[in-house]
Amino acid sequence: MTPQEASELLEKFNQGKCSPEELALLNSWYNHLEGFAPQPAPVPYNIIEKKIWSRVNGTDRKTFKLKTVHKWACAAAIAGILATSAIYFIQKINQSSTYAYNKAHDIPAGSNQAILTLANGKQIPLDSNQKVYTVISTPGISSTNTITTPNGGQYQVILPDGTKVYLNAASSLKYPVTFNGAERRVTLTGEGYFEVTKDAKHPFVVATLGQTVKVLGTHFGVSSYPNEPVRTTLAEGSVQVSLSAPLHPVTSRDLTTVLIPGQQAINNGSSLEKIQVNPSDYLGWKDGLFIFNHTPLNNVLQQIARWYNVQVDDTGLPAIYFDGEISRNLPLSELLKAIELNNHIIFKIEGRRISIQK
Repeated sequence: MTPQEASELLEKFNQGKCSPEELALLNSWYNHLEGFAPQPAPVPYNIIEKKIWSRVNGTDRKTFKLKTVHKWACAAAIAGILATSAIYFIQKINQSSTYAYNKAHDIPAGSNQAILTLANGKQIPLDSNQKVYTVISTPGISSTNTITTPNGGQYQVILPDGTKVYLNAASSLKYPVTFNGAERRVTLTGEGYFEVTKDAKHPFVVATLGQTVKVLGTHFGVSSYPNEPVRTTLAEGSVQVSLSAPLHPVTSRDLTTVLIPGQQAINNGSSLEKIQVNPSDYLGWKDGLFIFNHTPLNNVLQQIARWYNVQVDDTGLPAIYFDGEISRNLPLSELLKAIELNNHIIFKIEGRRISIQK
């Protein structure tokens, strides 16, 4: 590419008018230039001095002399500006050309999908057009079924007592087809949001890995993914969170805590920590939103991986934090583009894998 052609393409890029083909061409040109290290040309001090004076208004030229040290400083400053501009252009070109590539290899957002596993082991795919599965109470039958969402799936379940459960991606809920006995007990892995029907005589209990949550009637969320702290977030009412007895046979006040709205219990495996939070930051997923509040990049990518059913190459992730709300209904390329804005990273979709260029 000739210097004139490169200049014209840069101008189009600056105006946001480059086609995907032109972006690819410009990116290729920059990559080609990076392979050369030209010898520095003589610094045209006389031209630099004239340009400086042409921008100085009302200054007496006789009182100002550009000494050698000033000349080198000026040249260095100009070189720095050019280098910074080049880096900016290269990054923006790379982001734009990679976005065009990602758009051509896009992955849709997750959807309503789940598998119902009956007590006899039979599996039934649930209709993706049917957003809610209602469990029909069958008196006299004590069997237990399980609903599982895959990566890229979500589903809503209405239990025999009318309790609503929203399952996030890569989650499962084990429940009895009829609630018998003194309590209504279910088992959760992954993430779920519960709107519990009130029944003072029969507490509702959610068992997860290493803890139980006991309620009478309230709205709360539990996140219990493998290799992550178990988080219980309360939106309405009150809940009691307890570490499981088998893991902690010695009774202690530190192993049980009561939450009020706006609080979260964090189970790190040996104790419970209670903190103040904005519940929507942790429960927005059920309303179709990713909500990030100073969220580390690795946590952001974990959520993306589950919802879009992709793997992420997280080797050497930069220490970047994110704030904002993004729709979970966006195709993957649009979501990644939104995260790239104002951050020095570039994502690339390769099959069902996301690589990161820093």
